[in-house]
Amino acid sequence: MEPLFLILVLVIGLILVSILALASVWRALRQQQNAIKTQYPNAFVVSANFYGQESKRMSQMRGNGALVVTDDTVIFELLAPRRAYEIPIHMITNIEYPRSFLGKSRGTKLLKISFMDAHGDPEAMAWEVPDVDAVVASIQDH
Repeated sequence: MEPLFLILVLVIGLILVSILALASVWRALRQQQNAIKTQYPNAFVVSANFYGQESKRMSQMRGNGALVVTDDTVIFELLAPRRAYEIPIHMITNIEYPRSFLGKSRGTKLLKISFMDAHGDPEAMAWEVPDVDAVVASIQDH
């Protein structure tokens, strides 16, 4: 077989594997959001890419999940590994829109929420969301 043909087969195979992986992630995100909407029927729910928690520094990886705004809490449910972060709205001290967080950036406006944690220490988390203004409006409405 010719090397060019082998390279072409390899590239096509990698593209197909990538498409299948992305389809699997999107399906899992939809299932997660449907479950959240059932659990919190009156909540504002949006897909989000987690940029990390400030106290854990730069060693964290980004992750996909759902950002949920209820009457009294902002919740982020990370898809993998399964983990939930909760921020009581009354503990939020500031909301900012940086273009990077913990050394991570894709050049878009992020949602950064600063708050006091359960021990009274300052903490912050950031996400990339489709509509930062809609999330902030939802938080401010509560």
